[in-house]
Amino acid sequence: MQVREGWCVNYKSVVGFSLIELMIAVALVGILAAVAFPAYQDSINKSRRSEAVAALTEAAQRLEVFFSQNGRYCEASDCAEIAPVFQASIPATGTAYYNIAPEDGSLSLRAYTLEAVPAGGMAGDDCGTLSITQAGVTDASGSLGRDACWRR
Repeated sequence: MQVREGWCVNYKSVVGFSLIELMIAVALVGILAAVAFPAYQDSINKSRRSEAVAALTEAAQRLEVFFSQNGRYCEASDCAEIAPVFQASIPATGTAYYNIAPEDGSLSLRAYTLEAVPAGGMAGDDCGTLSITQAGVTDASGSLGRDACWRR
């Protein structure tokens, strides 16, 4: 067999990926994504939870200012509604991740318990409902507990 110059193919000089190399690369990207995505979701949940904790703390402060000016936490003396001095959902615009409201039956002239109830993307959060009282006592109803959920 006669080979002309320029027609001979040297297979070692062929550039490209084999199917095995491509599959290994795809598998590595899949493993990295499987590790990175849950960590990313956890980080997002922590930031949303921090926003709710900050909003609850601010709401408690605003209620204390209202109390010092009016002698009560309620909008009217019959205590049908809490004073509307704080935002009722987190975030203030868009899809809510937490809704802030007084706990049922906790509102009186001199006492309240505010709750941040998870909603939307946070509905299954391990911290559950976050709460704060007029005395500054904080709590979380979920499996993570108060200390993990109210980190400062």
